[in-house]
Amino acid sequence: MFQQWRLAAVGPPHIRVPPRFQDTAIFEKGEDVVIKIPFTGFPKPSVKWMRGDNEIKNSDKFKVDVGERHAILTIRNSDRMDDGPYRLELDNDLGTDSAVIKVAVNGMIQQQFEL
Repeated sequence: MFQQWRLAAVGPPHIRVPPRFQDTAIFEKGEDVVIKIPFTGFPKPSVKWMRGDNEIKNSDKFKVDVGERHAILTIRNSDRMDDGPYRLELDNDLGTDSAVIKVAVNGMIQQQFEL
């Protein structure tokens, strides 16, 4: 008879910011902004996305998803009001980690012609 064991490394949360988000990430107006950030930690950490002092919750504008190894924030139909820093916060019994992701949304360029 064989027994199967699953070992999990116990550790505090650790965020791994991909190169795309290490500097300001630029998106086009009207585009859905998807910020997908990998993390580790066991027990699985709680995940919060913050903008300023406000926690971001699911709404018509924002979607927050948490997978086994990724925290995902989607900003629907982005515009210039969505510019700025977003903070990802992770927490478990062994510690915390956080990272700031800077987002810039380009407006539509309109040319004016003189006749």
